[in-house]
Amino acid sequence: MLVTLPLEKMTMPEKISTMEVLWENITQDSENYPSPPWHGEILKHRENMLKNGEAVFEDWELVKKELWDELT
Repeated sequence: MLVTLPLEKMTMPEKISTMEVLWENITQDSENYPSPPWHGEILKHRENMLKNGEAVFEDWELVKKELWDELT
């Protein structure tokens, strides 16, 4: 089934909300959708950065707010 959305008429908050609904639905059945190999490679790289003291962190709530503010 192909679903089309009026993307050109949707606001950015509406688009983001739609993506969140889709993502929530997809994650409910995650066992049937294994992660691709490159996900493991990225996680291993990030773990190495942590071990070597090279990782940089930002407050997640602050980052989400900044992104939301940029998009709306």
